[in-house]
Amino acid sequence: NVPLTILVLNEVPPDGDHLNLILYLAFVSTLAGNLTLFGSVANLIVAQKSLATINHRFTFWIYLKFGFITTIILSLVGLFTIYGLTHAIK
Repeated sequence: NVPLTILVLNEVPPDGDHLNLILYLAFVSTLAGNLTLFGSVANLIVAQKSLATINHRFTFWIYLKFGFITTIILSLVGLFTIYGLTHAIK
């Protein structure tokens, strides 16, 4: 998530108003870590601790079922929120 964010930000021209782009990019790069088990180190830590403490194994597909639904819902909420806030500022 971070390397792609850095690459995209390097392509944003310094002139003009790019607040929407920067807010969307920050939001999506943060949210993308929730989609899959390997999207964030925190997800892997929780999966490992879950196996060690309660003997529950999170597979890629089990996590994706939860991650996909929450990512879609949070994406919609976040995009409408950012849109509303940035248009209220103008």
